[in-house]
Parts: sequence; structure tokens; C-alpha cells
Amino acid sequence: MGEWLRVVPNGKVTWDVVGPAEVGLVAAAIGAGVFLVQAGEVGGTAFLFLFLGSAGFTVWRSARAGVYLGPRGVLIYNAQKRAYVVPWNEVVRFETRPLPTPDGVGDSDAIYLLSANGSLHETPIRRRRGSKDRGERGWSFAVSLPTAEFGSTVDRLNGAARPFLRGP
Repeated sequence: MGEWLRVVPNGKVTWDVVGPAEVGLVAAAIGAGVFLVQAGEVGGTAFLFLFLGSAGFTVWRSARAGVYLGPRGVLIYNAQKRAYVVPWNEVVRFETRPLPTPDGVGDSDAIYLLSANGSLHETPIRRRRGSKDRGERGWSFAVSLPTAEFGSTVDRLNGAARPFLRGP
């Protein structure tokens, strides 16, 4: 991703997803390997490689999730959605808003990009919630930041985008 600059450093975003996923992949490989050796099954071995390959690909995409700035605009890269670019002429600012949930009650916040036409683009950057400010409920393929760092990330994104934006 040569032309793109990631605003949130890599070391701060990957462990929440990559760590548990690596442990899960190793456990799955050991369990499946033992089972397949006992069964002598070739099809099961192929399934194991497909499963581990797709799980590894998801972990790789999760580690790359974030917001990137470049000469063409803002690249929003999600682990489970297609990455897309919002051109600079459509970017107004980044802001924090409650993250909606299916029942409508948000228990976390996310960083959104506000476009010139008023539409919001949800980024994969979230405020960590839960016990001891560690992670969200269930699996999350988002960039989870501690509360103290979350607020400064919005300022950092707006500051990094400022040279690209026209106007005051």
C-alpha cells in the first residue's frame, strides 16, 4: 500500500484480533490433524487446508483494517467489507458517533468520516469497551482503541487530512 499512510499505527491495532485468532487456528490445526490422521481421510485434509487458509486470510485482513490517507483521498479498509476510497473533494471531517446496534442502543463509539453531501462513512476504528477497557463483546474485526487513545485518534485523523482539504 505504497501511496497510503496509515494514521493509526499497526502495533496498536492487531493484537485484539490476531492474538486470539492465532491461538484458535493452532488449536483447530492440532485437533483436526489428530482426527484426520486417525481417520486416514484425504478429503478432510483438503478441508483443513481450506479452513485454515480462509481463517488466515481473515486474520490478515483484520490486521490491515483501518483508515489510510493518500493523494487520491481516504481509503477505508474493513476486514469483512470491500475497501473503498472517499475522494478528498468529498471529505469534510472525521468525528465520533455512537455505534448503532441491532436493537438501536449503542454501547460503543466509532469514528465516522463525514462527506460533503452529509453522508457518514463508518470506519473500522472503535472505542474499546468492557472489563478493564479490554475488547468488545464477542468477536470484533475492528480496530479497538483504549478510551484515552480513541479521542486523540479523531484529532490525529483530522490533522493528517488537513493538508489535503481545501478551505479554512
